[in-house]
Amino acid sequence: MRIKILMILPPLMLSILYGNSTSLKSIVDNAYISNNSLQSYEYKKQSKQQEINAQKKAYLPTVDIGASYQYNNPTSAVTAGRIQTVYGTASVDIFDWGRKSSLVNAKQYEYQASSLEKDAFAKNMTLDIVQSYFTAQKISANISSLKTKQKELSYQNRRMAAFVRAGLATNDDKDKLQASYDDNSYNISTAQMTLDEQYEHLKLISGLEFDTLSQSSIVNPTTVKPESYEKPKIIEAQQNVLKENIDALNATIMPQIKLQNTYTFSNFEDKPIGGFDGMFQTNKNTLMLTATMRVYDGGVASRQEEAIKLQGLALNEDMLRSQKEQVSLYRVAKEKLSALRSKIKSANSAAQASSSTYVSIKEKFGAGLVDNVSYLDALNSNAMAQFRVKEAQYDYEIAKSSFYYFAGKNPREYIK
Repeated sequence: MRIKILMILPPLMLSILYGNSTSLKSIVDNAYISNNSLQSYEYKKQSKQQEINAQKKAYLPTVDIGASYQYNNPTSAVTAGRIQTVYGTASVDIFDWGRKSSLVNAKQYEYQASSLEKDAFAKNMTLDIVQSYFTAQKISANISSLKTKQKELSYQNRRMAAFVRAGLATNDDKDKLQASYDDNSYNISTAQMTLDEQYEHLKLISGLEFDTLSQSSIVNPTTVKPESYEKPKIIEAQQNVLKENIDALNATIMPQIKLQNTYTFSNFEDKPIGGFDGMFQTNKNTLMLTATMRVYDGGVASRQEEAIKLQGLALNEDMLRSQKEQVSLYRVAKEKLSALRSKIKSANSAAQASSSTYVSIKEKFGAGLVDNVSYLDALNSNAMAQFRVKEAQYDYEIAKSSFYYFAGKNPREYIK
């Protein structure tokens, strides 16, 4: 029993000390399950599938039933006063020049576009989460740096107050340190508010509750073969929809052949005096094969076809722009990775130099060899230099996710 308690205590203590910490992968995975907008895209996709199923049903025969009541006054030798009729009609299209097939194909391309739109949104959502996640990490690093600075300022404030009481320093020296302390407190509060905003954004997207973020990273790019991302694919599917709609439209002006069978049952009342019963048929079955062709529609079909073709040209321009945009953004993302690697190296060197300078000036300040202005400059420079290292590292993580995104990949696959 004692062993079990000891095993439970460490995680419990960590939870108390650090709160509910979560990783980037957990946030992204939960977003794929809980995000309302992503679920909306899924419902739209399912709706398109049902439209395909509905359109395929158009191949099946249709059955219609109906009833009528007819009252005639005055009647004639061949007309009854009251006639009640019920009927049923079964019909099927024998040949429609591929109209139904084109409409089914159009619905399938719409489904394909809807599926790609969902995938595109999921990738955009992942990129948004990654950027917010590492932005929050940058802010956390800044807060940590400011708090370290705050502790040092607090210590020097107390030390300077003792010097003032002993007559070894002036109130002006103490006031400058206090002003730096207050300004740093304000910076911590502002950064914390910005961090809370990032946390709320991540919680809203993912539906996941957490207190802090654990350390995560993106896989370093090695050999990545770029591929088209979803936007050009969506446009291509939309172009195919237009092509199928043109085919369906052209089919409507061609001969349409239909087979139709109608059964009618009638009840005649108030038959004319002297009329013959054989004149009034109670049961009737009619089998009809019809062929129709529209020879004139005022140019409606041709104008509709022209409108669809213009839509296709507009989509083609969108595709060309999208393809050029991806090539350009991929190139920029690749160059940014190289620049940020250099920035990390530079930030590390600057942090090392700043740390050495700060240690030296701090010792001199304690010995009274430099004034508080030099000390505060060194303290600020060191705090900023240490933060710049973390900032460059987190910017590099964001840049890696953008690189994968513009290479046509899903950043989710490269989270570790």
